[in-house]
Amino acid sequence: MKAFNFYKEDELKEVDIIIESPVSFHEAKEDAVRIKIGSLILPVISIKNLIKMKQKTGRAIDKLDIEELRKIRKLKGSI
Repeated sequence: MKAFNFYKEDELKEVDIIIESPVSFHEAKEDAVRIKIGSLILPVISIKNLIKMKQKTGRAIDKLDIEELRKIRKLKGSI
């Protein structure tokens, strides 16, 4: 997976722009979660697909993220 990361430290805001992914755009779009922020509705990748993407990076931080995402998924009752 290849991505660009944009981070604004003073506001604790972060956005990732994915360039290459093991999850196709179509697959991500089908499972996306819609989140309303103000008057905007933003599609956000599902936990299932985010885990799939993080499994392919091989980075230690992503392994930790996967553990936490699985906990969140379990708490939410998602598969």
